[in-house]
Amino acid sequence: MESEQASTGKNGAPNAAVDKKSGILRKYEDADFTTKLKARFVFYLIISVIAGVFLAIVYTVYIQLRIPPYRISTAVVLPQLVLMLIFLGCIVILKKGYYQLTAHSLMIAALFVAWFVLFMDNSGPLIRLDTMVIVVASLSMLPLVIMKNRNVFILYIGVNLLILVVFTTVVYDELKMDQVMILDFLSDTALALVFTGLIGYNIFRINNMSLQKAEEDIILRKHIEEALARSERKYREMADLLPQLIFECDSDLNLTYVNRRGFELFGYTVEDFARGINVRSLIVPDDLERLKRNIKMILVGKNAGGNEYSALRKDGSRLPVEAYSNIITEGDKITGFRGIIIDLSDRKKAEVDLRESENRFKSLIELSPVAIILTDMDGRLLMVNRAFCHDTGFTAEEVLGRLSRDLFPDGDKQNNSTLKDQLLQKGYVDNLEISRKNKKGEVFFIYYSARIIHMEGRPVILSSTVNITEKKKIEQELEKYRQNLELLVKERTDELIKAQKHLIESEKLASLGTLAAGVAHEINNPLNFIHGGILGIESYLNENGNEHLENLASMIQGIHVGVERATKIVASLSHFSRMNERNHESCDIHDILENCLTMIQNETRYRIEIIRDYTSLPVKVNGNEGKLHQAFLNVLTNAYQSIENKGTIVIKTMVENDQVYTSITDSGTGISPDVLPRIFNPFFSTKDPGKGTGMGLSITYSIIQDHQGSINYQSITGNGTTAVIKLPVSIIS
Repeated sequence: MESEQASTGKNGAPNAAVDKKSGILRKYEDADFTTKLKARFVFYLIISVIAGVFLAIVYTVYIQLRIPPYRISTAVVLPQLVLMLIFLGCIVILKKGYYQLTAHSLMIAALFVAWFVLFMDNSGPLIRLDTMVIVVASLSMLPLVIMKNRNVFILYIGVNLLILVVFTTVVYDELKMDQVMILDFLSDTALALVFTGLIGYNIFRINNMSLQKAEEDIILRKHIEEALARSERKYREMADLLPQLIFECDSDLNLTYVNRRGFELFGYTVEDFARGINVRSLIVPDDLERLKRNIKMILVGKNAGGNEYSALRKDGSRLPVEAYSNIITEGDKITGFRGIIIDLSDRKKAEVDLRESENRFKSLIELSPVAIILTDMDGRLLMVNRAFCHDTGFTAEEVLGRLSRDLFPDGDKQNNSTLKDQLLQKGYVDNLEISRKNKKGEVFFIYYSARIIHMEGRPVILSSTVNITEKKKIEQELEKYRQNLELLVKERTDELIKAQKHLIESEKLASLGTLAAGVAHEINNPLNFIHGGILGIESYLNENGNEHLENLASMIQGIHVGVERATKIVASLSHFSRMNERNHESCDIHDILENCLTMIQNETRYRIEIIRDYTSLPVKVNGNEGKLHQAFLNVLTNAYQSIENKGTIVIKTMVENDQVYTSITDSGTGISPDVLPRIFNPFFSTKDPGKGTGMGLSITYSIIQDHQGSINYQSITGNGTTAVIKLPVSIIS
């Protein structure tokens, strides 16, 4: 294939041998046929001219050295060298693929040399004028030069005629010929030039038409051959891709074609095929007589269809095959047979596997502990297994062919109706619990599952039942135990609820007791204000009288401040100690926080800075105000108790996605990672004995959960703790 491609060009024309040897004309491998031929001729012509010029130079040098004055005349040799260099340049131009430029350069160079000799030669008239033959000979190259533009003929002939007229005018006196001879030379030469141009033009036209027709024929033939080759290759490749063996044989059953599958199937090689293989050698002897009969049927027009044979591989092993064939005719003569052969090994193996699978399937069905039933769409039993007979008490002979409703007339009609509806609508039923009576009339319970499948082209119902009678008995017993357990759990739950309420109240009272000293101290301060103010008023009145009453304003204001502070403390304490159980009060988070801060003010006043970063929106939640006071107070108390000396507590609130987030961050000692997961456990505490019950955060967690919220702690040992409480917002005003 590679050698064929290398020996033909784009249009199917043969390349010159010199193309592959020298590489000079490699640029023309894809050119048309005419250009290839012209380029080759010009190449050989240039080589010949160069050789001729070279010999002329050698001969001239030799003569000049043999004749006195025994020296080389550059005036004679130099033009010859220049001419040879011009021709060498033409080869370079030709190699680069510029054929037309090369041909024109060669033509112009030849004409230039001829006319140069005619103008410069000082020999006699006859010797001088016979150089005109070179001009005419050079113009005969015009068909090689012209490719498409035919006006170039006129240009070349016209220019040379003009040069001829100039020549005869310039050298008229040097020729020493009379006017008649000059006119005769001029007319004959002009006629020769015109005649050469006409002949060259017609040769070009005729050759161009002939070559064009030849090229068209070559291109058409090449396209036909390529299409035929593509078609043959396509069908051969398609045949090789088929999983079946495709063959052709002559009338004596000698194989003439086999696709790739044939070699793979029978184990023969291409060399074996070349030596000859007969179809009879591929069939076991026992099947040869049947092969002969089938061939006779095909010959008389009775297609034998697919015929099974036992075939022989090259190694002697056998394989089952099925052959389909028909006759090949040329005219009215039968020349052979064509057909396909199918390997039946997989099919035969599949048939054996299917039979074994059927046997295994029957065994599995028969030995299955689950009852399996096959019925038609009317409920007529077609197959049952041993488990079905065990559950129902019937034998297979007693139930096959009978309707299911006749065997179990006392079944649950509602379940049977549901079963039928689901089968018709969905095509399946899964684990439907129903009850049946066995042959003895005893009730048993089953899980019924079924699918509509197709067998032999008709729908049937394949169903299975799991006997759950024992399971039902166990469930009934378990139900009794469950009911008793629920009663016990309810009793214990009620007791735990009571205990939890008691613990909450106990923790609440403990917190109140802890804060009582601080509250008392806060109340004493306002009382001191009141007492001091009264003493001042009395002293002033005793000394100055009532006319200076306006000077008492600041003292009276002090009395009011003290009273106001005492009122706030008492109010905060009353909020905290409220016993209302309702969770539907409107509670302002900011008010609750401020009340709690007031209650711990005595502990935080001189060592802890409280930083408030509240949202600009007053937020309210639905809940129990007393419980929320208790929860926030527990968190704040833990925060300031974690700060050993001085520190800060930052309280921030924000509203997002209908939730109010309250974060309380202290600069205390923090909580270690192993303790953090257990802080909400009841009775867990890191405080010294007697300083905490371990129920504060557990109660806080329960209160926040009761309000559909959440509380989370984040802490790093030594870097403080942040508690985030999230509660659903009820009102944003």
